[in-house]
Amino acid sequence: MWGIGTRFQVLKNGSWDDISGIKSITPPGMTTDMADATVLFSETNTDGVEEKQPTLHRTGEATLVLLFEPGNEKQKDFLQNQRGRNKLTVRILYPDNANYYQFDGYVSGFEQGDITPEGLLETTVTFTSSGAPKFGDTAGIASTKLESLVIDGVELTPAFSPNERSYFGETDDAKNELHYALVDQGASAVATINSLPADNNADLNWVTGEDNYLKIVVTKDDAETIYLVVVKHNE
Repeated sequence: MWGIGTRFQVLKNGSWDDISGIKSITPPGMTTDMADATVLFSETNTDGVEEKQPTLHRTGEATLVLLFEPGNEKQKDFLQNQRGRNKLTVRILYPDNANYYQFDGYVSGFEQGDITPEGLLETTVTFTSSGAPKFGDTAGIASTKLESLVIDGVELTPAFSPNERSYFGETDDAKNELHYALVDQGASAVATINSLPADNNADLNWVTGEDNYLKIVVTKDDAETIYLVVVKHNE
């Protein structure tokens, strides 16, 4: 597959934002530590050959090389997220506009290149990934699924996946903002918090010291998918 048409996207307020001006993308890799598992006596290893056992998976770094536009707020947001130590969810959307490679990570580098009379302004953004990356296929997701689900300030457990229906979270805030996006724009979604209507891109008001129940029902034709998030409010 030719690389032209590949996009880099950042999940923000429940939607995927395209980053413009990308010259190249280096995805993060993964390596696995190996521990020495050789023992003094083994009936299965009589030749004195060392044996190994896999242990910790280590994720690597990703880099973006951008044609830097000083007025581009999305590009400049990388520096702000680095300073704020904010974890981002990002993905590389391949040219078929269906398959993607997604990972979470932190901006660990924001470096502007040399400014010369004959050259263009360039910036290199480095991400240090955190957690397991994954491949996905937007075309394979049913039309009654959410593409993304975010409650500002609340970490969902498990991490959001369109095929995962139930989540848990905690908050100390009186309210947090809800953001979600549909895979199929022809579908519809109805959200409720503790059986009361809840709007997308709006605050969820919590019952103090109680478990709060967010329910999102996505429908299209005769199909239906229900997502449930239990958010515990800490007094």
